[in-house]
Amino acid sequence: MLSFATASEDLALQPIRARGDAIMAAICWLLVILSAAFASAFHTWPVCLGLSLPLAGLATLLAWRRPGALVTRLAIAAIFMAFAAIFIHQFHGLIEMHFSVFVLLAFLLFYRDWRPVLTAALVIAVHHFAVCQLEMHGYPIYVFPMGHPCTMVYVHSAFVVFQAFCLIYLGEIIRREALESAAISALGERLSAHGGIDLSLTAADGTATLSPSLIRFIQRWLCRRQHQRRLPRNDRIRRPHVRARLHPERRHN
Repeated sequence: MLSFATASEDLALQPIRARGDAIMAAICWLLVILSAAFASAFHTWPVCLGLSLPLAGLATLLAWRRPGALVTRLAIAAIFMAFAAIFIHQFHGLIEMHFSVFVLLAFLLFYRDWRPVLTAALVIAVHHFAVCQLEMHGYPIYVFPMGHPCTMVYVHSAFVVFQAFCLIYLGEIIRREALESAAISALGERLSAHGGIDLSLTAADGTATLSPSLIRFIQRWLCRRQHQRRLPRNDRIRRPHVRARLHPERRHN
């Protein structure tokens, strides 16, 4: 199911992912506002100012300087999970705040890439296991309410694994659809520029241009068009009526 993207695939999806970087950076600043609201209620300003602001600034810097790059997507995935950890800590491990993990994971589907989702799942899993041990030893850092055993980590991890699997599967589907859409757009540009269709798999620099599945689809479509053109005009007109006479019951379906 999973596949490592080629250079041409990354290039085709780069505009979408660059737009996604800008959207995710804006979401980070909304998360800063939420963190500030929580800080005013629970007096956790050091966490808000010391972590939330730098994280949002880093996401913005990467989205500005490296838009569409893999490192930006992976960093933003980790930053999202860091914000979820901040919210959980600000609420002293309140179980309901763990929902932020699942909400922020869902945003990563926009990237059409399984790697940010996997990165986020690994980051939050490591956070839960590590911070739970620190909390059990009396450190003033929270992942669960006081008195909750660390075995709750396994329950939460199971749900994160399930959602991550679903997002990776769905992301792979929409990634392929996005690639096909980009290839069709490129095909239309070639047709407009050169007056013909080039079905070559590779360009002059050796990079892939069209996916084999798209080429097979275009070839079948061209064959049908050529077959229709070979038919006499009168035959093309009569054929629907012939089928209707041979199968009169279809007219009533």
